[in-house]
Amino acid sequence: MRTKLPLVFTALLLLVLFLGNNKNTTAQIYAPEGLNMPGAWNGWTNPPTNNLALASYTQVSGGRVTKILPAIPGGQTRWQTIISAAASGGDVTGGTHQWVFTSGSTGTPWSNKWAAVTVSLNTLQNYTYSGAAANSSITLTNGKWYSMNWKDSGYTGTQAIFMETSAQPVDLASLSVPSSVAANQAATITLTTSNTPAAEELFYLLYSTNNWVTSAITSFTMTGSSGTATIPGQSPGAVVKYYAFSSTVSSITNNYDLYTIKLNSNGGNYFSYTVSGLSTQAEILGFTMAEQVAPAVINPLTATVTLEVLPNTPLTALIPTITVSAGASINPASGVARDFTSPVTYTVTAEDGTTTKVWTVTVTNAVPNYGLQNNDGVNLPTMTYWYTGQGADITQKGSEFTGQNLGALSSLIIKGSSFKTYKTGTGDVTGAQFKYKVWSTTGTEPVDYTLRNVNWTSNDGDGNQTWAGFGAQIAITDGLVAGNYNLKIFFTITGTGIAGQTEDGPFTATFEVQELSTEAEILTFELAEQTGPATINSGAATVNIEVAYGTVLTALTPTITVSANATISPDSGITLDFTGPVTYTVTSESLSEKVWTVTVTVAPPPSINWANLQWPQSGSIVVNGSYNVYGQVYANGITNGAGQGAGIQAWIGYSTDNTNPDSWTNWIPASFQGDAGNNDEYFADLGAAISTAGTYYYATRFQLDAQAFVYGGFQGGFWDGINNVSGQLTISGPSIAFANLQWPADGTITPNQEFNVYAQVYADGYTNQPGQGTDIQAWIGYSTDNTNPDSWTNWIAATYLSDAGNNDEYFANLGAVTGTPGTYYYASRFQLGTGAFVYGGFSGGFWDGITNISGVLTVNAGDKTLNLNVLLEGLYDGNGLMRQANGETGPQYGPGIADHITVQLHNDADYGIIEQSYPDVELGTDGIATVTVSSLLSGSYYLSIVHRNSIETTSALPVSFAAQSITYNFDNPASAFGNNLVQMIDGWYAIFGGDVNQDGFVDTGDVTPLDNDQFNFTMGYVPTDVNGDGSVDTGDITIVDNNQFNFVGAALP
Repeated sequence: MRTKLPLVFTALLLLVLFLGNNKNTTAQIYAPEGLNMPGAWNGWTNPPTNNLALASYTQVSGGRVTKILPAIPGGQTRWQTIISAAASGGDVTGGTHQWVFTSGSTGTPWSNKWAAVTVSLNTLQNYTYSGAAANSSITLTNGKWYSMNWKDSGYTGTQAIFMETSAQPVDLASLSVPSSVAANQAATITLTTSNTPAAEELFYLLYSTNNWVTSAITSFTMTGSSGTATIPGQSPGAVVKYYAFSSTVSSITNNYDLYTIKLNSNGGNYFSYTVSGLSTQAEILGFTMAEQVAPAVINPLTATVTLEVLPNTPLTALIPTITVSAGASINPASGVARDFTSPVTYTVTAEDGTTTKVWTVTVTNAVPNYGLQNNDGVNLPTMTYWYTGQGADITQKGSEFTGQNLGALSSLIIKGSSFKTYKTGTGDVTGAQFKYKVWSTTGTEPVDYTLRNVNWTSNDGDGNQTWAGFGAQIAITDGLVAGNYNLKIFFTITGTGIAGQTEDGPFTATFEVQELSTEAEILTFELAEQTGPATINSGAATVNIEVAYGTVLTALTPTITVSANATISPDSGITLDFTGPVTYTVTSESLSEKVWTVTVTVAPPPSINWANLQWPQSGSIVVNGSYNVYGQVYANGITNGAGQGAGIQAWIGYSTDNTNPDSWTNWIPASFQGDAGNNDEYFADLGAAISTAGTYYYATRFQLDAQAFVYGGFQGGFWDGINNVSGQLTISGPSIAFANLQWPADGTITPNQEFNVYAQVYADGYTNQPGQGTDIQAWIGYSTDNTNPDSWTNWIAATYLSDAGNNDEYFANLGAVTGTPGTYYYASRFQLGTGAFVYGGFSGGFWDGITNISGVLTVNAGDKTLNLNVLLEGLYDGNGLMRQANGETGPQYGPGIADHITVQLHNDADYGIIEQSYPDVELGTDGIATVTVSSLLSGSYYLSIVHRNSIETTSALPVSFAAQSITYNFDNPASAFGNNLVQMIDGWYAIFGGDVNQDGFVDTGDVTPLDNDQFNFTMGYVPTDVNGDGSVDTGDITIVDNNQFNFVGAALP
């Protein structure tokens, strides 16, 4: 049995098929580059200028590969060509041809390629987008025509079809329009073609009753050049639109555009007729707004309208223009402003006055699909320009250019501009424009800009492009007279689609055009070898300059500056022979000339012009102490350059007699210290050269090459014994000049605890050298009496720690030798070589018992240890051992730990006073618990054991804490107050269990929570789990019931 589909389902299916196969959401290729088809059939010429049937009409004049827009809304943009194959006279010859689809600029025509298909005629096939793809192949027959449609999907894989006919495809000359069609009456449409079509050419009629939201297709029955097709009857008032197209593919249900050879759509207006009678249609046929970016999507099945408006458009008060079914009305009316920030509803009433339909309209802001790249200003357009005085071209964004005053100039040239753009989806950028205007600051700004189109230069991937084809430079200052001017620039782009940012600007800078200068001066003339500035005489037009002794004049390279905007010949930086005078010609900005004569002379041989003893004038050290002496020397042309002057030697000399240094015999080579202005400075360590105490006189000595020695005195120049004299150094024997007890002043420790004591010592010539001073020994001493350290006998060797400025610092661990509690006094002791001991006090210097005194160390006894032995009835496991208390997943505590207890120390006279409490004490499965107690606890205390579900139990008597280690065993009744222990079955004693609520008794107050938890199957580490097996059950009840029956309770003092 055949089942007929419901009408609603059939309409829905048609709508889904239509929408799924006709919506164009892909990007398109760049139209100015178009689509080409180079191959073996044209010798692989690309663009195919030698075969117009294969060439894009946008790139090659007369090209026949043409871009065709969709026939109906939501259709497919395509590129089409019709090729004839013939042995001669056709576009191509028959046979098998290799070829590819390409798209690219004239300079790079192969940059985009679609291929890798062996063509199956009259079939829509997939083409691979890849530069590496294999060529496509097609076999053509002479005498046939081939209509090619290529789907424009942008730069990605796509589809194409070749439709073969045995004659040139005919034109669809006309379609008839019925004059009157009654409701539910079929309409016959007549098609007339330009000629009798080939047998392979089929003709179709595509029609719609809802303005192409959905459509249906039917075929023409052709006889010769005429044929008819029938449109089924429609409801009263229905508007039927239709058009016809030809194809070679039968039973077409989708991809109408790609299967179309020729069509007649009445110039894109379609053919139409209206069914007579009062209409029941309540459709929205059109919904437009001034701000929209694309036609509204109208869905009659869901009664919805969706529309996108320009980005950033406020949605609060938009005015739509609405068209509805013929004779129908709409509420609210068309042209009424409404708030579209949320979906709104409209009610359409059909012409019959009773049929209504409620429509939901949704308006959103569109996302731009083309515009200027911005990226927080990084990629905004730039301008490249140059003006007088700039060493290089300047490239700036408008925001960087605006507001500048370029100052006085004679030439301002705009050399280029660069735009970064983007495009996505169906968006496209069609042009970039650089605009500018120039006017006097005292004049009126021109209305119009001068426009320079900037051409596309590259695709940068992902739809990004660069436009930088600027053309000829723009000379802004050409024709301008002297004065102040404004330069305003503006960057714009044009495109198709939804515009993002398309403008940047305007931006304005100012500049001044100067009168041309007549100055032709040499302002500076410099040589790397010169000894001083050149002498420039403008009146005589001469330059005189001296170079260093030994300079060869045959090849010198001067650096020359001249008047603003003037030029010089030969140029600055040109190497010339200056053995004789050389002439230069300077040409001013106004082209007047001035001839200059340059003379270069060589300086006489150098000598030492000055020397001194720079520092110090005098000083004192101990034997082997450091004592640096400094001297300076000046030799013109030698020391006034950077670094050590060539040929200079230096010494520091000394003598025990204050005589002329030229008679001395003790001279130490001096090292170069550095430049001191035009002088060179040298130094030597005089202290390192003298090992005997005494008084010494010192001076400097210098020599240039093999010239005579010169001697320097303090401080103004050559030694003369009167104004510039020798320095004086006093050297004494070694001694300790300072010692202290550095830190700490006091401290408190327990026996043998670390206690480091630090001390410092200074001996000139020993400790002020890096590392430990030689011959220094150090100790830290201590005594139980606060007396002078020189009488102490307990000294421990101290270890060198580090340098502390000019001091050496030592330390020792005093705690290691003070194991007995008590009070100790400590100080430092030092000895240099076999010299006398010196003692350091805290902290300013030698020990004196008043200002600099001994440190004080207090050694206290350490903490005490309390050792307990106690067993818990609930956890008892036999033979003096206990089980581990369990939680929900196993033992609550680590291996060997039965549970935690609290140990309390109570006042021996008043049990209510707790002197100390120690919670969370680990109780081992062997009954052992260890507690560390303060050494300050030295009296006698009652010991109480508190456990989470056991009876509080107290020692029979107060326990003394006088010793360092205290042990107490709850192992028999006599050890517990009131003999309050339970004897286990094997004879061991334990603390009673079952006090769940910790009120000091085992009674019904403990039974109630235990019963509740047993009833609820409570698991885990809980007080009601008396036997610690992780579960509240009868094992816990047994212990509680027994102890309740025996009236077990706490016995306390």
